[in-house]
Amino acid sequence: MDALAVTEKDKWQDVALVDISYEVLNQANKSMTYREIFQNAAQLKGLTDEELMNLIPQVYTEMNLDGRFICISPGQWGLKKWYTSEAIEESVEALARKKGIDDDDEDYGIEGEDEVVEEVFADAEAFKTKKSSRVKDDDDEEDDDEEEDLEEDLEFDDEEEEEEEEEGFDEEYDEDDADDADEDR
Repeated sequence: MDALAVTEKDKWQDVALVDISYEVLNQANKSMTYREIFQNAAQLKGLTDEELMNLIPQVYTEMNLDGRFICISPGQWGLKKWYTSEAIEESVEALARKKGIDDDDEDYGIEGEDEVVEEVFADAEAFKTKKSSRVKDDDDEEDDDEEEDLEEDLEFDDEEEEEEEEEGFDEEYDEDDADDADEDR
């Protein structure tokens, strides 16, 4: 019997827990709680309690995403192939009623799609306007500073020219002036 148990355990080592969970439900042929499903699957795979605790969230998520499983009531899971689409729809509606959820979007406190889109664009425009006015103000200040600097440079150049004219300097100077300038250095 030990050889059979070892063989059975080895058989499940390379199989994903979500697939083992499917087999557990399929063999039971009835709905089970998640805890029952997972304990049976972990036992088949030979997991320790610590490994089991670390894998619970992952396998639960995989079961939610796997189209073969269906949560038929809080904590109760079954295989989708056992139920007709009408039964699945009724089960979902029953769960929603238990949680106080209505199909009407307004009861969720959710606004219509158009209203949400308009709000988002209004917020974006307000942000864009504030940002662009800030940027514009900063740019205006920079432009003003640049204009003032340019005007000062032009005024300075004009003053230099006037002084040179008053002193009688020519733009061209002779070699003697150049030699004098070299000696001063």
